[in-house]
Amino acid sequence: MKRLVVALTLLCISELIMGQPGPVASNSLRPPTYVQELFRNPVKPRYHADIMGSPFLHDNWLMSTIQLTDDRVFDSIYVKLNGYDNMVHFMDANGDEMQTSIRVKQITITDAASLWQGTVFRTGYGANQRQFYQVVQDGKNMQLLKKIYVTVWSTKALGEEEKKTFQLEQEMVFAINNEIFKQNKSCNILAEVIEKNEDKVREFVSANSIKCNKEEDMKKLVVFYNTL
Repeated sequence: MKRLVVALTLLCISELIMGQPGPVASNSLRPPTYVQELFRNPVKPRYHADIMGSPFLHDNWLMSTIQLTDDRVFDSIYVKLNGYDNMVHFMDANGDEMQTSIRVKQITITDAASLWQGTVFRTGYGANQRQFYQVVQDGKNMQLLKKIYVTVWSTKALGEEEKKTFQLEQEMVFAINNEIFKQNKSCNILAEVIEKNEDKVREFVSANSIKCNKEEDMKKLVVFYNTL
């Protein structure tokens, strides 16, 4: 009888381990949510087969942490960021490629073997809530972001068929209250947006010869503004 009880116990433990469906969201205030519930859309074979190149911001699968819009967090997930369709692609336990069915708030690359380690991407800014932005300088009132996206270039030589190629694009922008602001070299547009602190911003820009087409200067401006 004792042997039977032990055998049944081991069987139950084995089934629990083998039946684990994947990484679980780490938010104790909510019932467990498994990653398969969110990354449920399989990617079709020959994805964008008519376009040369890659739609991804990085071509390798990178270990990452994902935060949802309700602040649930999934750790240790292999992802690729599709900058053309603004989708997070995910490799499931069977090695199949899936993609998100909901918007992801933040992706942090944790892969120690990648130069991208520590890079943070966010969505939720501007009109396109799924657009990926790399966080260059963070802050509570203002952030400096790098908009990274993929477009399609079309070329056609005489006597040949049209060729389409993915092209990676980047653009530095400021964000205030989740709104995006592009800048000119003199930072005038930003100063006009920041109404009550406009004089202080203009004074800082002038005194420090800040140029809003240089990343290091833009970082300094963000740090200053977040002290006001």
